[in-house]
Amino acid sequence: MITLRITAILIGVLGLAMLWQGSGLVMMGGSPYFATTGLLLAISSIQLWRREPSGFYVFGAALLFTLGWAIYEAGTSFWLVGSRIWIIGLIALWLCTPIIRRAIWGEDTSPLLSMRFVQVCALASVAVLGAMVINLVSSNVVEIPDQSYAETQNDADWSAYAGNHAGTRYTPHAQITVDNVDQLEKVWEAETDQ
Repeated sequence: MITLRITAILIGVLGLAMLWQGSGLVMMGGSPYFATTGLLLAISSIQLWRREPSGFYVFGAALLFTLGWAIYEAGTSFWLVGSRIWIIGLIALWLCTPIIRRAIWGEDTSPLLSMRFVQVCALASVAVLGAMVINLVSSNVVEIPDQSYAETQNDADWSAYAGNHAGTRYTPHAQITVDNVDQLEKVWEAETDQ
């Protein structure tokens, strides 16, 4: 039971933070996702604290909403979608563990995958994760041609921090190569934390 209470507190803190910041975002014309999800998490937290099964289901609704929002915002890009769903996804997995489910339902806990709502959430999660993986493995790697891009702006020996006193920070593409990078030597350094 203490594990469920700690879980409820953490979900509540996350939810209230998202609700607070998300409300400010909505007032500036931004996405309503954070405010809506924050509200769902806050409600879930209260219900989980009370050991009500509705807390589990409200969190599942937040998961489904997050999956839909992530796809809407980022398509199926692996890293972009993953960065939007990982926290909610990990908490959802935690809520599915026997220790949490027993604290909510007691000894009457039914098998996890026999619950229709869990089946819907699992199917949606597998579909999103599958699309992300397909996107990742089907991405084309673009070769960068090995060429010089512009005329040299700096002497071969950099006279100042950033290449020269104009701070151009430019070196010809061919000046440092895989063949000579191990021969570079530090000849000066600048303190920039003043």
